Amino acid sequence: MPNLQSISKSKVITINLVNIIASSALITAAWTALSAFEIYRETLLTTYHIHSNLQSHIHSSALGGLNDHLYGISKSLQRDGISTAPNVIFIINKSGKITGSSVKAWQGSNIMDTQFATGIFDNDKINMLRNCIANASECNSGLLESSPFSSSSIVFIRDLRLAHKDVGMKTETGYLMFVFNYSDAYSELTISAVVGFILISILVILISILPATYMIHKLLPFVYTSLQKDCLTGLSNRAIFTEQAIINLEDAEISQESYVLAIMDIDDFKRINDTLGHQAGDITLTEYGLIIDQAIREDSDLSSRFGGEEFSLLVKCSRTAANTILERLRLQIEIHDIRFKDTNISTTVSIGAASTSECGYNLDYLIMKADDALYRAKSEGKNQIQWHDNVLT
Repeated sequence: MPNLQSISKSKVITINLVNIIASSALITAAWTALSAFEIYRETLLTTYHIHSNLQSHIHSSALGGLNDHLYGISKSLQRDGISTAPNVIFIINKSGKITGSSVKAWQGSNIMDTQFATGIFDNDKINMLRNCIANASECNSGLLESSPFSSSSIVFIRDLRLAHKDVGMKTETGYLMFVFNYSDAYSELTISAVVGFILISILVILISILPATYMIHKLLPFVYTSLQKDCLTGLSNRAIFTEQAIINLEDAEISQESYVLAIMDIDDFKRINDTLGHQAGDITLTEYGLIIDQAIREDSDLSSRFGGEEFSLLVKCSRTAANTILERLRLQIEIHDIRFKDTNISTTVSIGAASTSECGYNLDYLIMKADDALYRAKSEGKNQIQWHDNVLT
């Protein structure tokens, strides 16, 4: 039944594809999260570095010198590939005046101005600082160390105690504020995620190719055979025979083609097991299974070991033609001697048959009628064929 095997292969391939996509997505998500964390870590380290650097430069001889210094060190904040991102550094006194800025246009402005409440400045941390200044209170360290994120920027604020008149402060607390516009970082992360997903997918596919190939070409056929074949005779087991027989009968009902279901039972099989042992019984079943398999047409007929010493056949032909096939099969088994050690094993089979022409296309009903016919064949002397109505037309 190659169609079932094809379905199994398709399912294995689908499972592998889903596994590849899911694995690649998870690894890419982790990679992207690590990249985002690295951006945050770099900005945090940069603020600490500049804070220390600025403390050593705070005694500049003029305000312009400090602003130039701020402008210079702001360049070091530009990340590779994000040269257009405006990273701003402010020095703010406790009244909100910007006494030092890396952007010349904002020097001398006040953080309370409306222009510093929108865009990259629309940040919870900046808003809290503005509230502190509006209330003439100092922001505590808890505020300064709170979450620096907003929808468009990362903001870090550090305490800055200055005692230099050129900076506009005289031994008073000020704030050193860093604003990182990371909107361009979104694009970088997106590109990184897409490229990473593609590269990781290729890597996962390459890693998965060998086990997937082994599963499809080696393991799957083995499992397929184990699940569908009787391990002793090599014929289909009852479950697979039933599944495929239902499909064949449904198709036959549409096209009004004739099928015959036959059940065969080895006569006096218990005697073989009791006198010669189960090994002799197994050899008998194996050889009769081979005879049955050779008697049917692979493209249209089905055969199976139905259970124990019973076999079933579904033959695509008329009742008359099926009777000829079954009679020839009965005769082959009758004259066939099985050699076991120093003993010849010879036995016969009884056969019960039912045709779709008289019984319809329901498999359960056909099995019931064929089983009734088999019971008659056994009770009337064995080694014979009986039909569901005991009349051959």
